[in-house]
Amino acid sequence: MNGTIVFTGGARLGWGNATWPFGQLSISPGQLTVSLAFAGRYTFAPSEVSGLERCGIALNGVRIVHTRSDCPEPIIFRCGAGRVQRVLDAATRAGFHGQVPSSPPRRGMPFRWAAIAQVVVVSIVLGLLNQGLHPWSEPRRPGPLVIAGLGMLLAVAFAIQISDTAQSWAFKPGRSASEVAPFLRLVQLVGGFLFAVLALQLLF
Repeated sequence: MNGTIVFTGGARLGWGNATWPFGQLSISPGQLTVSLAFAGRYTFAPSEVSGLERCGIALNGVRIVHTRSDCPEPIIFRCGAGRVQRVLDAATRAGFHGQVPSSPPRRGMPFRWAAIAQVVVVSIVLGLLNQGLHPWSEPRRPGPLVIAGLGMLLAVAFAIQISDTAQSWAFKPGRSASEVAPFLRLVQLVGGFLFAVLALQLLF
């Protein structure tokens, strides 16, 4: 196989999920890259891929079964049932056909329930304080406390990607931020936009 073949479709990277045309699969000799707009991209060598499996209700996707602990599960590229075989053939020509030992699949949510509960409780309290402790009254415009809550969420999403202490607080033993990296990036993107809009409304 010479050169690079690029397929456009939908993709799922762990918790990050989007339909066509936000996913892309790039295949070149000895290299396979899956990307999802605004969520991230992951590149694999043949030694890091234990298999490529058809998946989906109509077998319209390809799941990359990998052995890397720093990448999320699952990683799926969807391109339509009629193009799946083309993807598999291109991957085979690029060297992705060997079988290597696969690591046990990681099951369940990686976050600790206690960490989720703490973030939710703080958000609810800030929302009630913004409402003046009268949730039955007419909703108020978002104030500084709502913006503070959104800032807290952004800070948490950032901290658990770079801090060992924050990761120990947020994740179950043996789990890591890499499993939910696309989701965290999406939270930062959407949350950052909302934070900027609300802050401008409050100022002006």
